[in-house]
Amino acid sequence: FGRRHRSPHLAPMSAHPSIKAPFEDVGWAVKGSAEEEDEAAAAAMAKALDRAHKLRASSGRASSSEGGHSQGCASSTGEGGLETVVLRHESGATAEVYLFGATLCSYKSPDGVEHIFVSPGAIFNGAKAIRGGVPVVFPQFGQPDTAMPQHGIARTSTWAVKEIRDSAEEACLTLTLSDSAATRDKWDYAFGLEFAVSLTAVSLTMTLRVANPGPAPFDFHALLHTYFRVPDIGTTVVRGLRGRTYIDKVADGVSRVEAAAEIHLPSFTDRVYLGEAGGGA
Repeated sequence: FGRRHRSPHLAPMSAHPSIKAPFEDVGWAVKGSAEEEDEAAAAAMAKALDRAHKLRASSGRASSSEGGHSQGCASSTGEGGLETVVLRHESGATAEVYLFGATLCSYKSPDGVEHIFVSPGAIFNGAKAIRGGVPVVFPQFGQPDTAMPQHGIARTSTWAVKEIRDSAEEACLTLTLSDSAATRDKWDYAFGLEFAVSLTAVSLTMTLRVANPGPAPFDFHALLHTYFRVPDIGTTVVRGLRGRTYIDKVADGVSRVEAAAEIHLPSFTDRVYLGEAGGGA
């Protein structure tokens, strides 16, 4: 993040060996790849795929649907009585997305392990942004425009369900948000957002698309502000950012160039990496 883009624009973001999305024109990314996964992670993915194939072979697919909602994916009620959509893949993987803020608050791999962190102090009242999960940040990161809420208007708006699809390969959800009187009161532009979530046996893919249907161009920030549940920060590394310039917010905003191929996190870290995503070594 930290870059601004002129609309119309396609802005996808994600980060995790099991949470994947394309990277285009974004200034921050923690990028995982199959080559970077250790043998244990690769074995777990292979096991999950094998389980999915066996399930299909033995029982087939329960594919009946009603009103466009299949048995594998369904509307539900989350914390605070807020409406959610739960995606279920036959491998055992699940994901839950709140319509308020289009905030993904849970992703469990087939082994039942939760990969997303939600703060115990999160408030689910349909007014305050959910603290944790994967908030959708748009059209500003932070609060450079003090007339607009911090991190923009998308994470505190209620999104609409455009599509829910379920197949043997993946369970998919698409949510949309467009400008309204409430959003224009804070940011006076026409816009359209589309947030797509795809769940498979081995991955969760999130894609955010931004469109400008109005006559006036606008600049914006857009990112998926993911909170990962990390079992041990001491064994966690970030790869793919070597050679990139970053702003070290812990050191009063000084600019540095990343020299490490693997970034370890022994203490509090708050950095903004600049430049095109995928440019690190």
